[in-house]
Amino acid sequence: MSWAGFKSGRGEMLQVYLGTRRVIGVPEGSRAPESAIAPMVQAVHDFAEALAVFDERILAEHRNAKMRIWLSGGLARPFLFNAPDGASEADLRRIAAALASEQTGLEGDCEVWVEKSGKGGSRMAVAMQVATHQALLKRFGASKRQTLLSMRPWWADVLRASLRERQDLQGIAVQDCDALTMLTGQGDRFDSAQTMSPVFDQPTADAALMRRLLSMDIDAAAVRRARLVVEAGSTSMAVDVAMKPYLEIQA
Repeated sequence: MSWAGFKSGRGEMLQVYLGTRRVIGVPEGSRAPESAIAPMVQAVHDFAEALAVFDERILAEHRNAKMRIWLSGGLARPFLFNAPDGASEADLRRIAAALASEQTGLEGDCEVWVEKSGKGGSRMAVAMQVATHQALLKRFGASKRQTLLSMRPWWADVLRASLRERQDLQGIAVQDCDALTMLTGQGDRFDSAQTMSPVFDQPTADAALMRRLLSMDIDAAAVRRARLVVEAGSTSMAVDVAMKPYLEIQA
């Protein structure tokens, strides 16, 4: 049985959000009427349960789909590190991987992605546990019928869209199902990048954000707040962004 109102078919495109408290599946570019497109949203208690839902309600029901996976802040976390001048991309990845666990709070070995821009100085990296990365990758492969198009943090796409709308921002705080991710800086330069996790509710997110802003002496009015919501609605953001129906701009 497929999602209510959405018929599985060849060549379908799906956006899938995965976190330790929520799984969301949204058809992308479907030819069906908008009123017939019904996303799948399910609460979970941990990543193991999220994987089970992904297997049973997405992979099993959409066998020919191409998918973009968006990861929660709890699963994919940013951090900054000093990049030596002249270091190769391979060297930068090794440096970032060695720092990832300490900088992000993720346990064990981490897979890392390092931004390509910049010549020395501070670079941003994103880390996720190797076990999490491998668990997702093994669900796609030569013997599988689904295609993985991309796997990225959801907060990163909210950041991209926000900076396209407002280049005067000094920071952005993105709350999703299990974390609050905050990045500060001016333009395309980042001064800090941190994920606070676990963060499961609004009061905890509010308190964590206020502590962070006070410690950095940043005016709350210069920081965009965004969060992932359970019920699909509408957002004031004009720029297209992943999982847009579930994005709420708070400030």
